[in-house]
Amino acid sequence: MIKLDEFFDSDSQVVIIIVGVQGSGKTTLMNYLCDNPFKKFYGYDSWLKCFLTVNGKPTFVSDCRYQEFKEVLMGNNSVILSGIFFCNDVNLSDTISEINKIKEDIKIVKLYLEKNLDHSINNIKIRDFEKGGEWIKDKNGNYLYKGNIFKGIPDFTHKIKTSKKLVNDYEIPITAKTIKVKKIDGVIPEQYNSFL
Repeated sequence: MIKLDEFFDSDSQVVIIIVGVQGSGKTTLMNYLCDNPFKKFYGYDSWLKCFLTVNGKPTFVSDCRYQEFKEVLMGNNSVILSGIFFCNDVNLSDTISEINKIKEDIKIVKLYLEKNLDHSINNIKIRDFEKGGEWIKDKNGNYLYKGNIFKGIPDFTHKIKTSKKLVNDYEIPITAKTIKVKKIDGVIPEQYNSFL
């Protein structure tokens, strides 16, 4: 566990890995930490949102930003990583191994967001609505979704399905202190609830 004085020590290099399902607040937490006035962090959100791989599933080093991440780390800078990729214990362990190959003695801190699926689903829906997701009535009175589509379905439904799977898959260590998932307040069209 990192102590507060170490966290704010500008000379102390650290890698923070934020672990949590979609809608849990990883990006919000990362931005909050990166914006603090006491210590400079380089933030890499949604690790593996872009990846390069020829065969098999992507690994930590497959992310399009890996080379930049490596250079930032070699320059003795502190880094924050976030993404659902780290919910998988094997991926998290491999990530730590890869980071230690770059810098053997670096301090690595894992921050776990609680597994509160209800709050995460709420946040996914609110965020989709705030980014322009909407429901339009067709000439027959049926509602049609207009917004981001991923693999032929509304993106928010894909994120909810992924979160439901991940919340069952990933384990928070007993010794880890979890960070509560804040439920975003807001009103969304009722069609968000009936669509799933």
